[in-house]
Amino acid sequence: MDIGLSISDSLQLNELKISNIAKTKTLFRNKNYSWFANG
Repeated sequence: MDIGLSISDSLQLNELKISNIAKTKTLFRNKNYSWFANG
């Protein structure tokens, strides 16, 4: 098992989570709920 790869993968996952949370907060702040309809 390549530890370097797993660390890299987990960092990328954390960045994705943070990015998604930031987008969600921005959408709520803008009262733009169309993303619910988009899934």
